[in-house]
Amino acid sequence: MKLRHTSPVGQRAKTECEVYFTDSGPVNPYGDGVLGTELRNARLKAGMTQEAVAIKARLTREFISQVERGVSSPSVDNLLRICRAMKVQAGPIISRVQKRNCS
Repeated sequence: MKLRHTSPVGQRAKTECEVYFTDSGPVNPYGDGVLGTELRNARLKAGMTQEAVAIKARLTREFISQVERGVSSPSVDNLLRICRAMKVQAGPIISRVQKRNCS
């Protein structure tokens, strides 16, 4: 089943994302690895290794790798920790993810 989801809730947004529902619940529209790709690009632009980001963010290198590959989705707290470790703002990254997923 396919429904239209407009964000923020109760208000009409400039863009709409399609959210698909399965028997187990909604499918994450950001689960296709776009966030991970954006974070990887930001890390490479910062000239950092996954290990360096992990140490500064107090996370594991394995988790950083999983996020970059789209295997895991970081919590908001972990996303902010990763961005702070790379000295980048999360907002522009999230905006690019939204544009790529909701265009």
